[in-house]
Amino acid sequence: INLDGFIYNRIGGKAPVDAATRLQWLARVDRFNGKFLPQPYTQLARVLSAAGHDRDARKVLIAREVGFGKQARDDRRVPRNGQVWNDFVRPLAGIRNLCSLVWDLILRGVAGYGYAPGRSVIALIGLIGIAWFLADQTWVEGSFAPNSDYVILSPSWTDLTALDCFGPMPNPLPPGVTECTPNPAAIWSSKAAPGMDWESFSARAYAADLVIPVLDLGQTSAWAPSSSRGNWGYFLWWARWVLASLGWLFTALGAAAVTGIIQKDRG
Repeated sequence: INLDGFIYNRIGGKAPVDAATRLQWLARVDRFNGKFLPQPYTQLARVLSAAGHDRDARKVLIAREVGFGKQARDDRRVPRNGQVWNDFVRPLAGIRNLCSLVWDLILRGVAGYGYAPGRSVIALIGLIGIAWFLADQTWVEGSFAPNSDYVILSPSWTDLTALDCFGPMPNPLPPGVTECTPNPAAIWSSKAAPGMDWESFSARAYAADLVIPVLDLGQTSAWAPSSSRGNWGYFLWWARWVLASLGWLFTALGAAAVTGIIQKDRG
């Protein structure tokens, strides 16, 4: 069966109109001589959309973009031919295809190539969940500190960090001190402590502040993970750059999907 160029106006009778069934149908006939045929996907999406099945039509268009990506990577592959220059070109083509695949997966997973903008919200929620977990573990470990030069150099803070459990204890111990301080930030900002009026720490708010670029909840400007007190703090100190960058990327892709910037009119 060759559906390339076949035009129809509706799917009649009791024939299924769900995207899953129709995509299985198209998957059997979407190539000719090893080349991807996009027209059957575009035609099906038009018919489904005209019949009111917009969600299924978008799924078909997403599948079409997946096919375009696979075809583009197939076209860039360089086969072995025994020539010297081929040994240099093939790795470069492989790297380019790998980068293309990663970007293709991001576009598909985060925004559905512009046809599923709601996925960007789910992706952001997932990032916030990861950042929330890391921030909570870092706080419990005692690896958060006030993000202010004035506070860090203040006597109230330096006296607490001098007794930090993650560092060497002074010898002899100060009068009345019998053990180290596992979480200086929690003690410093607790009720009736020198930092009680400082921005209260919240792992959830810190995660949202870190991941969503358009928010400013004051958490990232008030608190910072320490890279030297514990393993969780060290990990979050580096991971925050990745989480913030992904937050910018996912937000931008979501906005582009909503406005239709990254949708491709292949008609």
